[in-house]
Amino acid sequence: MRLITWNINSVRLRLPLLLRLMEEQSPDVVCLQETKCPDEHFPFDALRAVGYEHIHVQGMKSDIGPAIVSNIPFENPEVHERVVRTDCRSLSVTLNGTAMHNLHMSVVE
Repeated sequence: MRLITWNINSVRLRLPLLLRLMEEQSPDVVCLQETKCPDEHFPFDALRAVGYEHIHVQGMKSDIGPAIVSNIPFENPEVHERVVRTDCRSLSVTLNGTAMHNLHMSVVE
């Protein structure tokens, strides 16, 4: 399985770069952090058009927001609260029987 992770800092702004990366590297799974995009504005159609049918997001306007994008089916998509944070920082899915977590962590004071 080929995995790429990227702190993308705006998925909509960098969508052309993301699509190029996916074409050139052919990952099975892409984990994104800082999508900075509410779920209703996430580019589902563009990613599905290039073969990534399985997408789990927890977006937030102008802030964190992780996403897991896969061309392999997954199960049990979950959103987690971590380190007393409730602001869209952590997702998980079960992929081929293994739990995969994508989280964005920063210093909590």
